[in-house]
Amino acid sequence: MTSLSFYVTVGRGTESFANCEIRRKFSQKAAVAMSPVNFVSQIRDGKIIFEIAGNTEHYIEKLLGLKCVERAFVKITDYENNTKGKREFLDRLMQTMSAAQTFDTAQKVMDQLRLVLSNINKKVKINTSSSTMSHKAASSDEPCSKKIRLSEDSSCDEVKNSPESDKLLDDEKQVFKTFRMSVKCTGKSRRWIDIKKLSKDLSRRVSRTCDWLVDLRSPDFEICLHISDCHVTAGIPLTSIPLSRRPFIMDPGLRAPVAWIMVQLADIKPGDVILDPMCGKGTLLLEAYSHLKDACYIGVDKDLSQIQVAQQNVFGMSSQKHINLFHADGLCLPFKPLSVNRVICDAPFNQKHFTSTKADDFYVTFLEEMYRILCEGGSLVLLTSQEFSSMITPLLLLSKDNSTCDNGQDLPSEKIASDKKSNLDVGCNARHKFTFQFVSKHYMKLGESHGEIIVMVKL
Repeated sequence: MTSLSFYVTVGRGTESFANCEIRRKFSQKAAVAMSPVNFVSQIRDGKIIFEIAGNTEHYIEKLLGLKCVERAFVKITDYENNTKGKREFLDRLMQTMSAAQTFDTAQKVMDQLRLVLSNINKKVKINTSSSTMSHKAASSDEPCSKKIRLSEDSSCDEVKNSPESDKLLDDEKQVFKTFRMSVKCTGKSRRWIDIKKLSKDLSRRVSRTCDWLVDLRSPDFEICLHISDCHVTAGIPLTSIPLSRRPFIMDPGLRAPVAWIMVQLADIKPGDVILDPMCGKGTLLLEAYSHLKDACYIGVDKDLSQIQVAQQNVFGMSSQKHINLFHADGLCLPFKPLSVNRVICDAPFNQKHFTSTKADDFYVTFLEEMYRILCEGGSLVLLTSQEFSSMITPLLLLSKDNSTCDNGQDLPSEKIASDKKSNLDVGCNARHKFTFQFVSKHYMKLGESHGEIIVMVKL
């Protein structure tokens, strides 16, 4: 059984979550004859590289459904950049990218991808046309079955009798694939590599090898080459639009993979009431709703313009029955105590959006209000900056079993001891009306900002 190599690109901090999602999706045996992923997982340079053996079509559909990745690629080549000089490096690169077998597997996958996408489009068209046809038949005196049969017969005759039908089939066989070469260099290699010249040279070689045509404006696909100090990786993206771009969000705010991670950490159950007290454009709520529809979602923001954008996003997804938006202050919510099961929140970093008071006072008030409205055992998943995270963590109770941070790394014993002391002095002080149990902390790179997701549970 042949195996296919793929890789996905991910944001810094999301690697472990993306790796777990890929394992979970592909390690389960389906009804069709498939093998689980041969998971020799490599995580480096913002990529996760893995192999798949089995039903290509089924796996491509699963790849297109990944939520925690930026883009998915079929791998063309990947090797260590251990050459000693410029000439040796270029010779090896040109030799690798000129070999026909380098592109054989990628070409098969791209052909399979076209079939998968065309089948999906056909299903959509069939569902749409059948509903339209049934609507027309209902308003006509002629039986529905007869109308369908007549339309099918006439279309078949048109295809058979059309003098252009044979010509179209011949033309399809002669269609050349068009491509564009994109080269990215990181590290010391940027100093001596002429990216524009290298792209032209590689394009000529690939064009001669595969009989593909170069098209810089609207190619059928793109060949992406990443050269770092340690590795050379080339692949073809499965989609022109990143997988991280959600089609159901018209005006996105928070990066979708980070929103998806926060939703997973919240562990939402059917029937739960989920609150985002600073919802902004509603990205977190929409991501959560796409994950589980059998729940009640509430969004609050004191900025009326943000609420209006969130309303447009909610209406665009046709989820207004399940997502309720309120114009109110997230620090003084108009909800009864113990009325919410989960809180997910992207709090201000004091960069684009600012806290209304001093940061330490703001987060103390915020935690007190979340403690008031959360049910016992309810969880709070909070995204904030690294600076503010270091202020919040000492306010939470650390247990021996939950002394982890930064994607599972152990906290130093001195830090745990000092934090436990601060919990007695600060977190459980009568001055603060909350008691949260620290669960985990996860680093996230957000553009130029450094953030952390803190997970806590109300005691």
